[in-house]
Amino acid sequence: MLKVFQPNQFVTEVNAFEIREWVRESIDMGARHLLIDFQDVTFINSSGLGALANALKMVRNAECRLALCSLSAQARMTLE
Repeated sequence: MLKVFQPNQFVTEVNAFEIREWVRESIDMGARHLLIDFQDVTFINSSGLGALANALKMVRNAECRLALCSLSAQARMTLE
C-alpha cells in the first residue's frame, strides 16, 4: 500500500510532529511505501530536517520505503 503526505509551505518544528505521526500511522495501517510530496514546500529548517531523518529511521526499522518528490531548488539544497 502507498501513502502520500503533502506538507504545507514550510517544514519546521510546527509540523514536525505531524510528519512523525503520519509515518507512524501509515506504518501501523500496513503501508509499505510512503511518499512525501514537496510540491508546496518552499522552506525547510533544521527541525524539519530532523523530522525527515526521524521519519526515514522509522520507515527503515519497519522495513518499508520512503521517497520524496517535487522538491524545490531550496528544499533540494537543504537536503543535499
